Amino acid sequence: MQKCPLFLCLFVLLTGSACQKNDPVPAPPPQGSMIPNTGELVRSIQWSNGTLAQVQYNADSSLKQINFSLLNSVGSTIFEWEGGKMKGMYDNRSLYKNTYHYDGNRVSYYINTTRDFVSATSYKMEYLYNANGQVSKLNYLTTNEAGSKLKTTTSYEYNTAGDLVKATTTSDNSVITHTVDSYSDSADFNPLLFIEVGLYEYYTLYNLAVFSNLKKYPAKITRTIKTGANAAYIDRIVEHVCDITNRRINKITSHSTYPANPQYNSSIEAIFKYD
Repeated sequence: MQKCPLFLCLFVLLTGSACQKNDPVPAPPPQGSMIPNTGELVRSIQWSNGTLAQVQYNADSSLKQINFSLLNSVGSTIFEWEGGKMKGMYDNRSLYKNTYHYDGNRVSYYINTTRDFVSATSYKMEYLYNANGQVSKLNYLTTNEAGSKLKTTTSYEYNTAGDLVKATTTSDNSVITHTVDSYSDSADFNPLLFIEVGLYEYYTLYNLAVFSNLKKYPAKITRTIKTGANAAYIDRIVEHVCDITNRRINKITSHSTYPANPQYNSSIEAIFKYD
């Protein structure tokens, strides 16, 4: 069942929302939470491919689970909380789980490993921050019986307004650059609606530490790849057209373009429903 990279299509992104007159006001996030007040609560997201996400919350308005369905396929993403912080998330159809660790209110790292049995295999995402509290570097490490290995390092760049403009990921023989060319208007959204449990291809952008600092939704992302001594080339361009009213995201229409392989071009629409 394709839920659209959560957004890259998923886009769920967001419990996007802002309170309008006469709209119910949700309880504020638990004290100490790194997740900002996201306004009205998204109750469902309907994609144009038929996927439906129904969103459930705890009594304090923290995200409890997202139930996905498409035809006869169903599945849920479950969120676990401790002391006002999101400590774990997993897909109930998967053997794996993300467990988050914090330094104060910041995610210092998370580990993806098996949920119900001990395994020597796992991976870790480790975050470093600049003086402004923004993610400056992400280290992706894998662990198995032979030990731990640094797979990639991602460096982040910001403009003078504090907007993320570039994430550059280096490995042994390649450099992948995600450039955020533009953003939507200001919007309120829950970053947890847009991140994946597994190693999604846009993990350097769509992760809790990075997305929690965004005040606008990425409107255009260009991915450039350079391998070895070969020339860099644009692999994919993703554009999100956001319908926003009073900071509330009503709809996101996403277009993916592959310059070298136009047969893979696609579009999908996500409609957000609130209380």
